[in-house]
Amino acid sequence: MTSNGFHVARGLLTVAALLMPTALACQEVVDLPGTDRPVTVDQEGVFSVGSIDGEDWETFGTVTAVAFDAEGNLYVLDMHNSRVVKVGPHGEFIAEMGRAGEGPGEFSMPVSMTVTPSGELRVFDLRQQRFTSFNPDGSFKNSARVVSEGMFVPNGGLMTLPDGTMVDGGRSTESFAVFGAGSSEPAPRPVTRFTISDEVEMTTAYEAWNPLTAVGPRRDEVSEGGGFQIHAPPLRAFDPNLFVGVLPTGRLAVADSSAYNIKVVEPGRGVVRLLRRPFKPTEVTRSHERSERERRLQGIHSRSGSSSHSSGSASHGGSSVAVAGGDTSDLLRSRVEGMEFGEEIPVVTGMAVDWAGQIWVERAGPDIDERGPTDLISSAGDYVGSISPEAFRIPNAFGPNGLAAYVERDEFDVPRVVVNRLTTR
Repeated sequence: MTSNGFHVARGLLTVAALLMPTALACQEVVDLPGTDRPVTVDQEGVFSVGSIDGEDWETFGTVTAVAFDAEGNLYVLDMHNSRVVKVGPHGEFIAEMGRAGEGPGEFSMPVSMTVTPSGELRVFDLRQQRFTSFNPDGSFKNSARVVSEGMFVPNGGLMTLPDGTMVDGGRSTESFAVFGAGSSEPAPRPVTRFTISDEVEMTTAYEAWNPLTAVGPRRDEVSEGGGFQIHAPPLRAFDPNLFVGVLPTGRLAVADSSAYNIKVVEPGRGVVRLLRRPFKPTEVTRSHERSERERRLQGIHSRSGSSSHSSGSASHGGSSVAVAGGDTSDLLRSRVEGMEFGEEIPVVTGMAVDWAGQIWVERAGPDIDERGPTDLISSAGDYVGSISPEAFRIPNAFGPNGLAAYVERDEFDVPRVVVNRLTTR
């Protein structure tokens, strides 16, 4: 970006920031302490599933999501094998739901799931553009198709509200976007609410801030076909990610800015509370840009010899999508070499809400490739303390009574899910 363009972009960002308080005037602002207070999280191992020499049911291909129900049962979405495996509280096999196909209860590309308070499992199939539901006993219940222009791509992992509706969230700003034919507007960042009946009704629970709209539409067209066009925005770094969690009240915790601002959102109403700590984003320097390019190029180089497909993931939302294809190394290198950068390194790098309503907020570390401490905020909005990055990372899914699930890979690169019980002191 030229020097003049830099100042124009900064000016537009400033105008956007000045306009934001009008919409947020009714919110309560809570200033949390600026000094960290150490907190320890003990993790007791409960069980793990997934092994190359284990039972057939626990040989996973690609784990794209994990979730718990109210009884402490674990659900593992195995996209590669088009199924969901239900595991009991002690690691025992209970049921397997779904199989490859396009019929009732069958999947083509299952990418995300959630469990309702009543124990109903809902799985979204990207290729079939539909939600498939299963009863608590594992039997097929029904399917409902998404009706939208072009292909609908959820923002991230699915989460259930107390009333049984669902929301998505947790999408990086670095993503492919799908537009209707002839569209010239950049994709917004909505937190979408889903209500399932014969069809899927989609409404916007909250319109998250998209830093790209502050500097105007910016994208490169990749291909087109059918009734829609697929565009790839320029690869960007240091823009704030979108993190979403569901509170027991049905409100949402949302982080979508570069500053330490955790917004408590009433779906359909807007921000009602703002939790903030006085940490400022770091201004991006040329050194940061060089380091980020080198880090990403090194990552491409280390993967190019062992993989012929690209993959993306939504961390902390518990989902990742593998995209099959040929060797994409040259394309990825080209995108990294031409990547663009935000003006600030965001303070918040991860966020999730547990079943008790506590908010876990991961902060940026001292270097761009390092994690910082994780803050724990109580369900009442009070700062509890901070956990060192060496001792804790936010799990892929929280469960009842302190349960937490982590998706890992063993020494043979086979996916496994480790379930721990967390206690703080």
